[in-house]
Amino acid sequence: MQPGNVHIVARDDARQSLVFGLTWFALVGSHIAPMARARAPAS
Repeated sequence: MQPGNVHIVARDDARQSLVFGLTWFALVGSHIAPMARARAPAS
């Protein structure tokens, strides 16, 4: 395997983990936000 190939694979892997992280954050955030809002004292 050549260095160029490794670089491309690593970049693709980083992009996939970034997309996965954003998706996970959005899913978890959408679950947590309503609970946090409900728990917060009404002002």
